[in-house]
Amino acid sequence: MSPHEGHIEHQYTSAELKASMSSNGGASTYEVDDKTLSRRRYFREKQREYRRKIYADGATIKAQCVYLQSILVGLQTARPLSVTPREASDGPLSWHSIAKVFKSEAHRVLTDPQSLVTQTQEFESLMKAMQRFVMLNIPVRLNIFIQAAE
Repeated sequence: MSPHEGHIEHQYTSAELKASMSSNGGASTYEVDDKTLSRRRYFREKQREYRRKIYADGATIKAQCVYLQSILVGLQTARPLSVTPREASDGPLSWHSIAKVFKSEAHRVLTDPQSLVTQTQEFESLMKAMQRFVMLNIPVRLNIFIQAAE
């Protein structure tokens, strides 16, 4: 006896299965089957809509990313990185630059007061050397003429 001899095997199509069930169970089988099929169809369509929405959102995000990257490239090529926006708007000698110098000098003086004394002495000696140079190289008559014109 083969392993399949005791069993009767039938391949039923869904129509045959429905027909056989309807003869036994009546109209309720069709209703259950129709409800199941309609529910599956409904959820299948919902999943398709969701996948379409996800793909569309992904495409929109990619397009926006490309657009923003093009704007970034345009902005980076429009102004050099070494110039900050405040410096560019204030002109060649901006208040931002002046404030930065004052801040660094104040910090230097507070951390090392002797450097300020040394720098002051260097400037005084430079000033005396410049005055000596002017007195030696500008004639007295021209010096008197300049003073009279004022």
